Amino acid sequence: GMEGEKEEGTGEGEGEGERSTEAAATVREKKRPKAVAMFCTGGIRCEKATSYALSSGMFPPDVPVYHLDGGILSYLSSVPPSESKFRGECFVFDQRVALGHGLEPTREYSSCRGCRRPVSREEREAANGGDAEGCNVEEKDVEYVEGVCCRTCRAELTERQVQRFRDRQRQVELAKKTGTLHLYDPKEVQQTKGST
Repeated sequence: GMEGEKEEGTGEGEGEGERSTEAAATVREKKRPKAVAMFCTGGIRCEKATSYALSSGMFPPDVPVYHLDGGILSYLSSVPPSESKFRGECFVFDQRVALGHGLEPTREYSSCRGCRRPVSREEREAANGGDAEGCNVEEKDVEYVEGVCCRTCRAELTERQVQRFRDRQRQVELAKKTGTLHLYDPKEVQQTKGST
């Protein structure tokens, strides 16, 4: 549907009447909004949520309900930064971790190779040593070791996993020194494709 246009319900969510009725009542009890804007990553979920909000009576009928057509990724790729209202970073679930305008990785966050959780630049810079060799694997309170672990996953990893990740990181560093690609590092492949 078009932004702000009422759509017919799909039948999804029916049978969850008590929960959705309670949610709608809670929203109505709050301060009346001037308008409601919803967005998600690619546009599908917020389109469904807009339809649900309109069909359930979640908001008074004279309150416009909008969704961002195509989601935040479409917005970031098509709206110039100078015209954008978006501030911050958009987290995604791939090796890029966080994106800004033009869908460029922000470099503020990277992915821990041990657990794939986001790790901020601040956490990486504050890490004790920060290299695979400087990590005492017996210590479970390690902050961050590039290519190996972060403070969130270190206690969860077995010593065998830590050793395997250290070995992989050595291979990544060796590949960088020799100017070759490390086959198991999708960031390297992405960066190389982007630089040609």
